[in-house]
Amino acid sequence: MPEVKPKRQHMQPEQARSARGRSRRRTLDPVVAERVEQALARLKEDGRLAGDRGRRLSVRVDPGLVAAAAERVGTENPTEIIESALALLASPDPFVHWFLTTQDRLPEDFELAI
Repeated sequence: MPEVKPKRQHMQPEQARSARGRSRRRTLDPVVAERVEQALARLKEDGRLAGDRGRRLSVRVDPGLVAAAAERVGTENPTEIIESALALLASPDPFVHWFLTTQDRLPEDFELAI
């Protein structure tokens, strides 16, 4: 007789948001987790997030790239891996942007506060 699998229980939106937050915080790299959270917060403040996961993507990606990203993010969930990567790309760290655009130079009027 074939095994009967129980139906998958769907989470309420509040539970899903809570579960997403928990999985990101269990990352092996706390710096990555913080950067992803800050990027998502900046995007939310700018009104760039729709507030739901309504867009479905289908992509072919090198398995090694996915495995490396999964290790850094701390989850095997493809949605969270891609969401984290897109958040970091869509909202880069402002310090890194500033640092790269100043060509590693301080302004002429810079004074060291000692």
